[in-house]
Amino acid sequence: MDVPSEYKTGGTLLLVSGAINLMTALVWVFSLIWVCVGIFWLVPAAAAAYQCFVGFQAMQGTPTQGGKMAAISGIVAGALNFNPLPLILAVVAMVNFNKPEVVGWLETRQ
Repeated sequence: MDVPSEYKTGGTLLLVSGAINLMTALVWVFSLIWVCVGIFWLVPAAAAAYQCFVGFQAMQGTPTQGGKMAAISGIVAGALNFNPLPLILAVVAMVNFNKPEVVGWLETRQ
């Protein structure tokens, strides 16, 4: 059975969303905001790095069970970064990972 296109699309969305979240978090970390809130922005940066890692795996077609968790971490990172674009992309990725074709395909790969 071939990799569902929704799975690869979800991976691409996770990768793009994670990259935007990571760039936003690093801008917050390296700006003057660092002085005000300290290491708070490292949490969204770590979530975004995880999101990029899982998104790259899914985009390549590698079966991973972490797609939904990465999408949730992308939603959290987008909210903490005050950035709606990666938040929306992570929600759409979550919708793609919850489609019956993707869930069935992942169950056969365990």
